[in-house]
Amino acid sequence: MNLFYRRMQSDWASWLAVAFIALLPFGRWSELPLSFFALSLAWLARTPENRALIRQSARFLLPLFLCFWIPMMVSWIDSYDPAKSGVQSLAALRFLAAALAMSLWLQPPSARERVLRWTAYLLLFWAVDGFIQLFFGRDLFGVAMHPDRLNALFVKKYQFFGPTLAMLSPLVLEYARREWRPWAWALSFALLLGAVLIAGMRAGWLTMLIVLVTYMALMLRRENRELKRSILTIPA
Repeated sequence: MNLFYRRMQSDWASWLAVAFIALLPFGRWSELPLSFFALSLAWLARTPENRALIRQSARFLLPLFLCFWIPMMVSWIDSYDPAKSGVQSLAALRFLAAALAMSLWLQPPSARERVLRWTAYLLLFWAVDGFIQLFFGRDLFGVAMHPDRLNALFVKKYQFFGPTLAMLSPLVLEYARREWRPWAWALSFALLLGAVLIAGMRAGWLTMLIVLVTYMALMLRRENRELKRSILTIPA
């Protein structure tokens, strides 16, 4: 028991990051870990060393965030409900704060590997759960399929199942590329792609297309030659 508590004291940040993804299907519950990370940024920024690390992470994270945030701000101008759109645009800054804080909390390689590993298992479970719901009308937890779309654990928020799985799929593919055999990477990719396709949301299809193009570009690298041969077997 003492060993468990010591492990939790050192590993809690990585488990909290996994909890954020695990809670995405359950409404606003995912805001709890997200809010903690966002609020902890101010605490982390107390020391000069951490501020230097935050600036270093911001060089990569800030351009990515602006690709998401600038369109929100532009749409705010002619929004049907400017007040609501403005609040949502400003509230989106919490994602940047949370990402910067996570870059510090998850700085140890073991913490990042733990997040990748358990997120990969979780997302593959979502994909399998979606196929079970398609074949049997209910998923592993007894959730009935929505009349309009596949929903799996997302229940009434069926429109988020496919796009969320597609957006997070690079986490699975990167972990599989690092840790698993090339055929396991190909199998994981086929499973995720199939789940996104049967979810029936165009946003998920487009996102998965971007992922596919990106990984096809990675196949040109010499160290991924075995992976290239495996991915070519997927259509078969």
